[in-house]
Amino acid sequence: MTGVEFAPSAVFKAKKLAALGEVDVTFVQSDLFEWNWPQNVFDITLGLFFQFVGPDQRNVLWCKMLDATRPGGLIAIHGYTPKQLEFGTGGPPNAANMYSKADFDRIFRKCDVLVSEEYEAEQRSGSAHVGMSALIDFIARKPRS
Repeated sequence: MTGVEFAPSAVFKAKKLAALGEVDVTFVQSDLFEWNWPQNVFDITLGLFFQFVGPDQRNVLWCKMLDATRPGGLIAIHGYTPKQLEFGTGGPPNAANMYSKADFDRIFRKCDVLVSEEYEAEQRSGSAHVGMSALIDFIARKPRS
């Protein structure tokens, strides 16, 4: 398992949680745009809340995730939909940085989409993200050839 994160505080917290859970993880502190993404290596790539970039940069990250996933592997993405602005319970103040089901179509058009769901749910992830949230889950299988 490999975790890539820009914020040193997040890497520190993740290392602490991995040690508590006795989970073997390699942590890399890096900007995702500068990290040397491997090709066709990971069984699963997971992206959580890529809300720090706009649509063009987000598409670059999603392409990198797809390229890093081995054929037959899974790409999973979780984040906020633009409706999140109505709740005000965390996330960016810019709707363009959030995503909907249609945003996945171009990058993952050749994949087998297993889950593409927008929904509302109570969230408790730190003091800045508490309350009802407008979320999206996307899971796709990369083609085997």
